[in-house]
Amino acid sequence: MKTLLAFLALVGVGLAQQFGGVARVVTEAIEDRYFPGAAVVVGSADTVLYQDAFGAHTYEAGAPAVSLDTRYDLASLTKVCATTMSAMKLYDEGVLDLDAPVARYVPDFAQSGKENVLVKHLLLHNSGLPGYYSPKEGQSRDEILDAILALPLQYETGTKTLYSCLHFVTLMLVVEAIAEEPMPDFYEREVVQPLGMTRTTFMPAEEIREECAPTMEQLQGVVHDPLARGLEGHSGNAGLFSTAGDVAKLARLMLGKGEIDGKRLVSAETVETFTSCITEDCSRFLGWQSNAQGGTSAGTLVSSRSFGHTGYTGTSIWCDPENDFFVILLTNRVYPDDRVSIYNIRRAVADAAFSAAMGIPPAPLARAALPAEEGGTLFTFRATPGYGSVDSTVVFVDYGEGAERAASHEFESPYASYRFISEPTDAAVYAHAVNYLNGTPSVPSSVLGARGAGRDVLIVDGSDLEGSERYPYWEAARIHAEALPEDASFATVDADVFVEDQALAERYPVLLYFCSEDNSERQTAPRAVRLALARRLAQNGSLFISGSEIAWSLGKPGRDSALVQFLDETLGIAYSGDAAESNEVVGASGSPFEGTSFAFGNESALYRVGFPDFIAPTNDGALCLEYGNERGAGVAVRRFAEGNGASIFLGFPFETISTAESRREIMRRALDYFTNDADKN
Repeated sequence: MKTLLAFLALVGVGLAQQFGGVARVVTEAIEDRYFPGAAVVVGSADTVLYQDAFGAHTYEAGAPAVSLDTRYDLASLTKVCATTMSAMKLYDEGVLDLDAPVARYVPDFAQSGKENVLVKHLLLHNSGLPGYYSPKEGQSRDEILDAILALPLQYETGTKTLYSCLHFVTLMLVVEAIAEEPMPDFYEREVVQPLGMTRTTFMPAEEIREECAPTMEQLQGVVHDPLARGLEGHSGNAGLFSTAGDVAKLARLMLGKGEIDGKRLVSAETVETFTSCITEDCSRFLGWQSNAQGGTSAGTLVSSRSFGHTGYTGTSIWCDPENDFFVILLTNRVYPDDRVSIYNIRRAVADAAFSAAMGIPPAPLARAALPAEEGGTLFTFRATPGYGSVDSTVVFVDYGEGAERAASHEFESPYASYRFISEPTDAAVYAHAVNYLNGTPSVPSSVLGARGAGRDVLIVDGSDLEGSERYPYWEAARIHAEALPEDASFATVDADVFVEDQALAERYPVLLYFCSEDNSERQTAPRAVRLALARRLAQNGSLFISGSEIAWSLGKPGRDSALVQFLDETLGIAYSGDAAESNEVVGASGSPFEGTSFAFGNESALYRVGFPDFIAPTNDGALCLEYGNERGAGVAVRRFAEGNGASIFLGFPFETISTAESRREIMRRALDYFTNDADKN
């Protein structure tokens, strides 16, 4: 990190400018009403590199501005910042045995067949306990705890991971049994005071509640989580209030292997124990979420050794020991209600912060690959999303010969666009771009591609939306394109180009719109995109929406998402649901997809075991996928609106289908529906 600071001084870029990408992500999120305000801190074990506060406590006029002193309801960050820290302290002192039965410390826990659950099972979220307990009206704190202790296991201990607030309510009881005092008191004396966390507390006193960012109109300085609120704010799963600066001290402690500013709280061995893989899948460390498998709110750039946690109210902490980096984001995204997800925002903040801290330039934006009038393909990239510095951009072009050729360009402005015309070819040609700053490359842009001068398919990359500083699945456009028939021409553009140039879209009989997992919320179909797609159908254009994990947002009935709104209002499609029993999807024996597997990441998605034998129409003209003789699986849907064009919605993640043959078969069938008007079956 000393090298990093020298680098920042060398290039003469102020920290505010260097971290402008972070500010932009947060400011745009506030403008889009993801949350009214936020605080961010970025740093290392030795220092804070950047900290700032944005927005206000609420959306109301005259609401207090957020400052670095604003206290936030940390929600489930309590699990790591307080309960896990307390457990680490006791483990470090040799009085907590992670391999001991929980019942050794809390005898009443042994009831209902839980006598073999160990303390480490609580920290790993694999004990067998259910995910939550909702207090009944009028239940006292003691009655709630008694009810939790009496609960039976829902699955065999150690056989799977199920995140549960009950693990940390129980762990709180373990801490209190060993410490012989309430956990908030133990935590205050053993952690808060030694670290100088002067604005961190459970159960804020009445006189300081106005310093807290509200989570609901009637909740300010009172814990948002119903279970923790039923436990009077004295709980191990939620209830801690703090500032971004105070939480940063815990992050520095963890990156410092138990030491901060010369003060040692726990041993380096204890930190290593709690932040290492001890299960086969390594999905969780002890108390902490692991980034070993990627796909977390830590973003796309931190190492697999990273650990962190999120909180329901809109909080997150991520630490990367390999790169000596941490990022804290505190928001009250649940104000005035909890209908928005900030998964994308968390990832965007983490990526922007990491890029700035490590001197990595932002990735270029892939804009369009279209047939050029003089032959060849005209590729257009934008240097940056409008922040940061770029020395040069290199465009890598693949002419299908197995080797890439590069063309570089130096930008006079970070807002500049680079236009490059490839050599004419009858084969498909693809390109992506990489930015360089002081010799350091960015992550690649999305891949653009085109083939021929025909007007068959326009592929719209909905994951690469301007203004979202995320890095999408950058190969996804190519995977979709390579599944097209060899005689089909195609071109690729990002969603903004599609919205800006409707005349372009009208020239293509089929429009293929895809988005990645990162786009399962707002970015799936922003209003401008929804309107453009609606115009497309009104002009009798065929529309193929490749879900790429966005089906996840349909797995929750009544979910208020842009995707559900788009399907309902524009396409007239409604998801009827299925009994999603597993997230393992394989090709049915004897079907065209035999031996093919489909990967996705959420058990609430729309799939059943065994990929369907074939796609069949229902009586109302919609399509479903058949599993043997069983209909209604709800993965792919098509409806012909009266007088409008045809549409197909494909919910599974197309780019994760395991074989190219199966991808081509699915694409062929989809295009057949659009082109064979005589036989819509």
